[in-house]
Amino acid sequence: MASISPVTTTAQGAEQTVELGLKPSLVYDLWSNMNRAVLTFATLYSDDQVWLEQLQDMQPKAFSGKIPAHVLKRVKLFQEKLDHLDEAPKSVRSDTLLDHSLSNLLSSKNKEITPSQVYLHSGQALINMSESILYKSSSPIEISSFFKENNIIEKTPSDVFGLVDLAIRRIDAITARSNNTPLIVKD
Repeated sequence: MASISPVTTTAQGAEQTVELGLKPSLVYDLWSNMNRAVLTFATLYSDDQVWLEQLQDMQPKAFSGKIPAHVLKRVKLFQEKLDHLDEAPKSVRSDTLLDHSLSNLLSSKNKEITPSQVYLHSGQALINMSESILYKSSSPIEISSFFKENNIIEKTPSDVFGLVDLAIRRIDAITARSNNTPLIVKD
């Protein structure tokens, strides 16, 4: 598992910021796992193998020029869509990674979004997805594969954006399926 240790710490009076020094490749790793979790989540909505294969065959699109702020916006959109679809009560979720002080702790002087912020929000989204799977499943499901370290390197925010976008398109397809509408694979 990736070690997280503060790289930069600045104190201004009572205000303190910490940058964890995480790179987009670690965030990409999380979203590779998230897409695996989304596919498992889909099996809780349907056992139609053709539909599940269509969902699995969806591929990430190529993007360029994305920055961590763009990715974080998409991560938050994914979480909103999951919240809308999910039946798990909010009390089942553990939002402990993102308590009220975290946004201040991780904010930079110029309020620039960093890969570390995106990583923590993405990690929380993965935890929420895993908890939703466990809550919705009628039988035990092994979730350890959602937290696998893939050791992916050399990824950019644009690459991460593509995987978050893929997860969103898959959640949209699951939502459509749960509303009894046909799968629409958006390219």
